[in-house]
Amino acid sequence: MLAWRNLHVADAVVCDQLNGRLNSRAGCSLTEHDLMACLAAAPGQRLRMSDVAARLRVSPGGVTRIADRLVARGWIERDQPPDNRREVRLALTTAGTAVLDAARAAYAEVLRDTFAKHLDDGDLDLLGTITGKLAARLGEGT
Repeated sequence: MLAWRNLHVADAVVCDQLNGRLNSRAGCSLTEHDLMACLAAAPGQRLRMSDVAARLRVSPGGVTRIADRLVARGWIERDQPPDNRREVRLALTTAGTAVLDAARAAYAEVLRDTFAKHLDDGDLDLLGTITGKLAARLGEGT
């Protein structure tokens, strides 16, 4: 229980710091950053909305609301393949790529300020090993 509690508290603190820094430096939330980062990593910087929802672990309605905000800002766009009008895909725009670049710099700062500031290289390696093992055994390994 203590390990889970500590992990949960650390995650909450880091996520709060990420949200604040991303909002002030890039004008986006952590969830908006994560959606754009998913698109940036996808082939052609494009994914089906259902795939984005699964990767972000949000409901289809939740991803629609996030996408609506990002489309309104011009950071992503929606499209439909001509052969499947039921499928909706999201694509990162040039403006979205620029925002994501700024957001990534802020993201890296937060990780340095939270992890690297308080943990040495050995701690970071061990943490990476432990969390990687846990993720892999839970079916989420990368």
